[in-house]
Amino acid sequence: LAPRPPGLRRPTPGQAGRPAAMPPKVKKSINKKKRKQTQAAKGASRADVSMGVIKASKLRGKRRREAVDALAAEAKAAAGGETPEQLKARQATEWKAMKAQVALVKKEKSGLPKKGHKAARVAVAQRIKTLLSELQVRHEAECKAAGVSA
Repeated sequence: LAPRPPGLRRPTPGQAGRPAAMPPKVKKSINKKKRKQTQAAKGASRADVSMGVIKASKLRGKRRREAVDALAAEAKAAAGGETPEQLKARQATEWKAMKAQVALVKKEKSGLPKKGHKAARVAVAQRIKTLLSELQVRHEAECKAAGVSA
């Protein structure tokens, strides 16, 4: 038996009602303008982190400890009366949520082209670092305010 010509192929199960000569349907991708708007909206929602946490996350050594002490004093003033166990449990769930967000950002980064667009790749890597360090500093300050070892 000779192979069938391309125009006379049998339809596959997904193309039951379509003639063999027509190409398969392709799902259209979201255009760039809409994608940029959604990414900008995501970036704007990250503005809820206090400036003190951001500054403390960039510091190191003695200055970082001083900044964490200041944040701990703020956290003491706004303490919600959590027990140490509740504090640790809440921080654990926040940490897991942050790790899931980091995984999504990494997945997003893998979609970027390898050649060129270095600024975009660097920005994504920086976003991952800030997510980690901000949460780390905030949790450290909360633990210090509650008198719990970190």
